[in-house]
Amino acid sequence: MAELYVLDPDGDLIVIHRAFRGPFAPWYHDEGPSDIRDGEPLPPPELRFKASAKHLAMAFPRFKKILEGPYKETNLPRPEVTIEGFDSEALEILLNIIHGKNSKVPRYLTLDMLAKVSELVDDLDCYEQAEVFGDIWIRQLERSFPQKYDRDLILWILISFVFRQSSLFKSATRIAILHSPDPFMTLELPIRPTIAERINRQRLELLERLVTKIHEVVNGLCEGDRCSFQCDSMTLGALVKQIQPLRLWPRPSEPYTELSFHRIAGTIRSLRSPHFETHLHLAEAEEYSPARGTSSYSKKMSKKGGKAMPSISWNTEIEAEKEAVANWEHECSLNNLKHLLVPDIDCLEHSVNVSTTVAISSVVDPGTNTTDSTTTNSSLAANTPLDIKIWTDPNCTEDTFLVEDISNPYGNQISQAKLRTAYGGAR
Repeated sequence: MAELYVLDPDGDLIVIHRAFRGPFAPWYHDEGPSDIRDGEPLPPPELRFKASAKHLAMAFPRFKKILEGPYKETNLPRPEVTIEGFDSEALEILLNIIHGKNSKVPRYLTLDMLAKVSELVDDLDCYEQAEVFGDIWIRQLERSFPQKYDRDLILWILISFVFRQSSLFKSATRIAILHSPDPFMTLELPIRPTIAERINRQRLELLERLVTKIHEVVNGLCEGDRCSFQCDSMTLGALVKQIQPLRLWPRPSEPYTELSFHRIAGTIRSLRSPHFETHLHLAEAEEYSPARGTSSYSKKMSKKGGKAMPSISWNTEIEAEKEAVANWEHECSLNNLKHLLVPDIDCLEHSVNVSTTVAISSVVDPGTNTTDSTTTNSSLAANTPLDIKIWTDPNCTEDTFLVEDISNPYGNQISQAKLRTAYGGAR
């Protein structure tokens, strides 16, 4: 017989929990503890809670339906409901909150445990009951909010969505779009499919624009005559040499595996440009001094630019008879690779602030929330107001394009919104 946890001494309901044994949110090929003994899978551990049916019916819409109907047909001496999966400790925390046992509710949770509680809150649709403690837990953990795409970031996407932390949710989805080197993974967490789809779609669109811009510059240097042959060739070689380690040469295609916007943008912002010298011819020697064995070229005006040149001396008469040559550093619009690409990179990155981050714009007022758990698992109604802002930059050109509205990840119907996104810049 499983151990009985008493939440309410006068409780009239037994909650049976069969815990999930597999690894929680496995990252890539992480392996959790083995669930097999002697070739047979181990039975899930079982816990029993003595609870108040009234408290649970008020907190969990799903329990209310169960308690009002199907259980009455059973012959059990006491009503029982079963919850399968999830984490036992997370369920105990949530049931203590529901029964007002605040002294037994921890004020600090690890990120993993908070994600496990979030799973339950989302599944049982009890955000209002857990909201206060959720704010406490999140405040203590957000100081270590991840700034790269990793397992913790995906946990934060779930947590911030379930607990309606709009700012954290926007930040997390933005980082996922910019930093993910592969298609977005939900790690078997209850992250809405529409959220994952939008993150993946916007990542691909962003990388496609970035790769297109880089190869526009490459093709322009290959096919055009933007400066001299030497200048175009050196600039092309320097660019290809630096983008090849990123697998950008030859041109990659979708799904752009092992490519992230953040890494590519960082390389572009630190591109090294080739430096070479242009030969400028000076006037002939004014005098040759046999006694000194040198010929002096006084400060004359260059034949190519009318710029005063410094005095130069040669040690032999033969050299003195030659026309003097001075080397000047070549300068043109191609001489700085960063200037060819960085303005467009900046515009693309800023555009993520507008059209690509999933946003929680507002929450349904508790008094008017009519969400039915039988039609949707979301704690927000499908008609949540939208929050779309237009971002512009006078230094960038603006292209208008049609995208799915990404600021409302809750509804089944995705409205279309015409947004202006900064794209273009210096060309």
